[in-house]
Amino acid sequence: MTKLAKKDVNLVKSEKNKTVPTKKENKYENLTGKKRKYSENNENKEIKKNKKDKPDMLEKAARAEISEDKENKKTKLNKTLKSKGSIGEKAKLKNGKGTKFNNKDKKKNSVAAASTPAERKELLKKRKQKKLADNYEITINMKKIWETLRKSDTTDETKKKLCSSLYEQVKGRIKQLSFAHDTTRVIECLVQYGTEKNRESVFQELKDDFIEMAKEKYARFLLKKILVYGTKEQKETIVNSFTGQVTKLIKHSYACQIVESLFNEYASHKQRNKMLMEFYDPTFALLHNQTCESLSAVLEAQQYSKETILNNIKQILTTCVDKTILMFSIIHRVFLEFFKNCDQKQKTEMIELLSEQLIHMVHTRDGASVAMQCIWNSSAKERKKIIKSMKSFVVKIALEEHGHMILLAIFDSVDDTKLISKGILDELLRSIDQVIENDYGRKVISYLIAPRDSRFFIKDYVNRLEQGDSSETSKKDPEKRRVELFDHSKSHILAYIKKHIDSILFNGSFGILIPLFLEKLGSEGDDLTKSLADSILQQAYEPVNGSDKKHCVEESASHFIIKKLLATSLGKENKSLLSMSAAILQNDRAENITSWIDCNRGCFLLVNLIETSNEKNKAEIKKLLKSSEKDLKQKINFQGAKLLLEKIKKN
Repeated sequence: MTKLAKKDVNLVKSEKNKTVPTKKENKYENLTGKKRKYSENNENKEIKKNKKDKPDMLEKAARAEISEDKENKKTKLNKTLKSKGSIGEKAKLKNGKGTKFNNKDKKKNSVAAASTPAERKELLKKRKQKKLADNYEITINMKKIWETLRKSDTTDETKKKLCSSLYEQVKGRIKQLSFAHDTTRVIECLVQYGTEKNRESVFQELKDDFIEMAKEKYARFLLKKILVYGTKEQKETIVNSFTGQVTKLIKHSYACQIVESLFNEYASHKQRNKMLMEFYDPTFALLHNQTCESLSAVLEAQQYSKETILNNIKQILTTCVDKTILMFSIIHRVFLEFFKNCDQKQKTEMIELLSEQLIHMVHTRDGASVAMQCIWNSSAKERKKIIKSMKSFVVKIALEEHGHMILLAIFDSVDDTKLISKGILDELLRSIDQVIENDYGRKVISYLIAPRDSRFFIKDYVNRLEQGDSSETSKKDPEKRRVELFDHSKSHILAYIKKHIDSILFNGSFGILIPLFLEKLGSEGDDLTKSLADSILQQAYEPVNGSDKKHCVEESASHFIIKKLLATSLGKENKSLLSMSAAILQNDRAENITSWIDCNRGCFLLVNLIETSNEKNKAEIKKLLKSSEKDLKQKINFQGAKLLLEKIKKN
């Protein structure tokens, strides 16, 4: 039937291909007596027309027969697949790969074939024996010893005995066993709890494979243990074995951690310089004079190859601009040396690479210095990138020992104060409580109030920030920039002080800024002055014993802050502002100052109050203290009481 149907279809197609001759064809035939040949284009057009026509009944029947044949083939295939059974076999038959299994499939099926757990266990054991060969029995015994050795309740004597028996078993095989995930942990315990003789023996067996171990996923941990528990000579040997390989290993995902550990914790000053020299010039690293301690010294020694050395460093650092490698202090040192010695064009190229990666370098002094160099030497466009990359990390940077210096450099040099306000200050001031409680975060807030003030910042801070004063991209007047930043942040700082008004006087590190903050606020600070006076006079002075909280006039930090607040009184009165002395006397609890005479420091504060008050306020103070004059004479052993009596008599 199918053959007949196909023939019928061909007949139909041939009949359709026959065309009726046109007028042009008849004229040509009459003149020449020959049939006109059709062009290929005409034939294609006819084929397209035939495709558009609907198929005849015969053609439909032929197609139905063909589909039946296909279905018959599928049913036959399914019968064969059912006989074979497994799904994997079906897939292989369909793909034409036969019935052979891969090695992995064989293993799985062999395990599955084992009906009981005991049989499976035995099968796995045989496999492990085949894989480990001679080391199988040793591995089993090692693990048994390790289980006892690592327990916290095992005595030191027992540990030493176990370590000696363990070493006897692994002797001569330590290299093989240190690269496996399970046995390397046993060797680590041997290094940690064993005797110096055991450690020396382990060291001797591995001394030629330290670089290979550094690259391995598990063996590197054994190398770290040797560094922790090894002798000084062993540590020096390990560091020296990495000579000539530092630039390669720093890019390795596992070995980079070992290189960083060696540079930071175990290498001597000379060895660190030698490791750094490999970044500058590989040949010079092997043959250099040990007196060269920086890149500038190397460039002076090899002036003819300055460009070559800088280009070599640039190539290495370009490949290191990855967040995992940028975290290492050795890379930070090389970056800093490069920035100190390269020209402006090279700085600009390097800044473009680093602008969005600087957040990974803020945790070291050298890394923070590199970030500051980028801020000082970058264009306005790159500065914007740097600030945007800090989004959601601002608070974390502010709390860093070295990272907070980057924020100070931004406050000092970036002219776009709106960008700083939105990108940094808003995020910082939202967490002002957390920031001020931290020693380094407090310095960031303090810098907004008193930038570069030697009373609050040591000379090292000021010297480091002064390096950015020569920046060509910072054109705004520094004083104007500082005023704009202070105006944006003052409301948040004021709200924080009011919220913590009772404890702020006892916070000597931040409370000392309050007098300067009030001075900058001007008339806006009058409410805060009243609040501070109310906090000081909240309770009358009472002596305390032991660890009880002292009164603000007796506690050293609060006493000093009140003294500084009183010192600004005369200056404020000249500017028609509310002074602290006036705020104390205008307070409803002003009579509480009479209780201060029971304390030596309180007497000194009363002397300061008299000295910083106008004539009217002095008379009022004398009136308040007149009733306590007899008690004051009885406390003549107080130095403050003597001075206070003299002041009262004079006035």
